[in-house]
Amino acid sequence: MKEDYLFFAAHDLYQLFEFVLERRLRKLEAETNAQLGKCDSNDERRQTALNEKLCAIRLLNKRADLLTELRSSDFRSLCQKKMPKSLLPGVDADKLEELADRLSSLVEQSHRTGSILEQAIEILDGPIEGTRKRIYFELFGEEP
Repeated sequence: MKEDYLFFAAHDLYQLFEFVLERRLRKLEAETNAQLGKCDSNDERRQTALNEKLCAIRLLNKRADLLTELRSSDFRSLCQKKMPKSLLPGVDADKLEELADRLSSLVEQSHRTGSILEQAIEILDGPIEGTRKRIYFELFGEEP
């Protein structure tokens, strides 16, 4: 039973990470679409590059099968696998990596101690939607 409790805490923390990442990817997708709309119709190279970027963003914006993936891989590597560092602006990638590291450390320490850490409980306590928006705002200084 303790393992299930730890698993679902990790599950909820990952969903928080995924929410923040997905919102950032949506913003990047909107910005890329705007660039594509302003692109000179004769600049095929730029159009192709922007279209390839959009395809890559859309592929990444698919949710993980957490019930399977969290059981078969560790939290940190799951976050790293999902994060498109090459697509994101450097500041965004740094902030998302910081969040992934923070949440990964909480999950790893919880597994080592066999109980959910107080910091994780503080994050998970309360309405999840409000927590997600608050964390996003703390990282990026804007509403999701």
